[in-house]
Amino acid sequence: MGTTVSVEVMAVNEVMRLGLVRLLRRQGLRVVQGAGVVVADPPSLGEALKKGRPVVALGTGDPRSDLFLLRQGATAVVAPDDLQLLVRAARAASLGLSLLRPEAVALLRAVEGQPPRSQERQLQLARLVVAGCSVAEMAAALGVSRSTVKLELRRLYRDLGASRRSEAASRLAAAGVTPAALSDKRPGSDRHAASPAPRPEPSAGGVGAGVMATATQRRTGRGAARRAPAAPPPPGRMAAQEPVERSPQGGSHG
Repeated sequence: MGTTVSVEVMAVNEVMRLGLVRLLRRQGLRVVQGAGVVVADPPSLGEALKKGRPVVALGTGDPRSDLFLLRQGATAVVAPDDLQLLVRAARAASLGLSLLRPEAVALLRAVEGQPPRSQERQLQLARLVVAGCSVAEMAAALGVSRSTVKLELRRLYRDLGASRRSEAASRLAAAGVTPAALSDKRPGSDRHAASPAPRPEPSAGGVGAGVMATATQRRTGRGAARRAPAAPPPPGRMAAQEPVERSPQGGSHG
């Protein structure tokens, strides 16, 4: 049978993990912690990839779902009930090879033919769908228009064979696509944010009053004196401006 291949099995369901361990050992594989190849279910894929070793992901058998697992970094994707293919994929991964089904290969080639930026945006969109974002939130996160998001969503539904967003989200989550981590500043996320503080009312003699008066003059063409009479001068100044009664001889009466 050749060199014994060592694998590590990761799964959130402990019963499933122990079952896989027994089945793989019966097929001649050595199952140990820290092995050179990791077999992981979709929820464990992210943690498995952090180990920096080839990962054989357990898929659903749907080539479209397999595609998303492969794009996240899995070396191969195999249905958990196909034990023979799982063993072959683990052996291939230990040699640095990827064993894929023909349907998955065709989809992967189609995606790889797209520009890298388009691939990245499709994966971001898939994560936003899993996160339950609205079209407006997706547009803000991706930096594109809402119409572009709707177009990309239709393509995503077609690739997944889904008819609505909830169905697409379920299939993406089953394929191991993780929800996008959204910023707290996304549109609509802070519905109870405090309103801006009201601007203070300008005082009658402050700078604000002068600005308002100038604006009023520009609109009406009237002077500020019509709207706000000037303050009376001090009493002493009024006395100096009163007319002086003079006598016929030219003198004045004090």
